[in-house]
Amino acid sequence: FVSGRLGRYAVEIIQPDSGDPVFDGFLKRRGEGVFAVLHTVPDRQALERETARLGQLGVGVLRTIEVAGARYTFFDTEAQGKYVLGLIYRPQMESGSGPVEVSHLGLVIRDAAPVSAYWHRLGFPEMALADAGPRADSRYRGQPLWFSFRVGWHNYAHPTFEWIIPPLNPPNCYADFLRLHGEGVQHLGLPVDDLESAIGRYVKLGYPPVQSGAWGTVGQPGSGQYAYMDTEALGGVNIELIHAIR
Repeated sequence: FVSGRLGRYAVEIIQPDSGDPVFDGFLKRRGEGVFAVLHTVPDRQALERETARLGQLGVGVLRTIEVAGARYTFFDTEAQGKYVLGLIYRPQMESGSGPVEVSHLGLVIRDAAPVSAYWHRLGFPEMALADAGPRADSRYRGQPLWFSFRVGWHNYAHPTFEWIIPPLNPPNCYADFLRLHGEGVQHLGLPVDDLESAIGRYVKLGYPPVQSGAWGTVGQPGSGQYAYMDTEALGGVNIELIHAIR
């Protein structure tokens, strides 16, 4: 169990014991990746209240662990919610900051309606859905990519949750993730001021862009460009570099 930070967010890395039904079970079923998204609670009473509330809604506890005075509770939400919801109480929670900002978590799913309904039943907002149309400037592994997909948003917290519902063809990085891992967290979105420079830094480290594209009228307010860097081997997720013009 190793802790680190990505900007203001804590990152916990778990190397499970062989045969562990929760953590090793995820590793064998999905491969390396984001197992849970955790939210902090102010005290143990809040943790107990939320655990009881979710229990009344039929959500059981997968595992509770304590590490260095912090209490982690993981809930059985993956099958319907596509990620494990977790709560953490840490008496001495440290605030973090740094040059890295995470704007959103990107999840890939096959059907938005049941996922949205599940989280709404647990007290979260319904997804706001939109269509992302095809563009001539999209690329997949260096080749032109012409496709459209549905995308949903949960904006109740920071970072935002982006839910992508892709076609399986033509080949694209979202469909790749579905085939290899199933539904779940596919990427982390990192805003950058200079997209080309940021891409170059990743390429020098051996992580080329796997998919890229844009939205809006490039160069105008409300537009932007992005590139998914091929970092999946580092921990089961891609990094999406994003340059948006406000």
